[in-house]
Amino acid sequence: MAPALVTAAIEVRMTPPKEVWPNSTAAWRVKASAKRKFRYEAYKAAMAAEMLEPFAFGWVREAAAVRMDIEIAWPKGQRRLDEDNAWGACKSLIDGIADRLSDHGDRRFKLGTMTQTWGEGIVTVILRGGDE
Repeated sequence: MAPALVTAAIEVRMTPPKEVWPNSTAAWRVKASAKRKFRYEAYKAAMAAEMLEPFAFGWVREAAAVRMDIEIAWPKGQRRLDEDNAWGACKSLIDGIADRLSDHGDRRFKLGTMTQTWGEGIVTVILRGGDE
């Protein structure tokens, strides 16, 4: 019998800043500051989601592999990225979530799907484990 599919959702209340985009030409200090802020926002969002639903996130620490599906809801007027650059822009987000939910860094987090829509400027991360 195959293990059941388990999921958990995290909402980060900001989109990747332009400074963390892979093709950004920002100065290294500005880029590092933006990455640090985006990573910390992801950490706080993961902590808040885990506190609201502790049983929904218990499996993440023990899972051999966790697939991350990311949906970016860009605000109106914001330029969308192609999929490769969107994953690169979300590296700080993935690191921030891994800081909170994993003792082993982001090695166990596998890339799932990337969806970009128009919305209110948030990033939703769905963590999936189990039979994929």
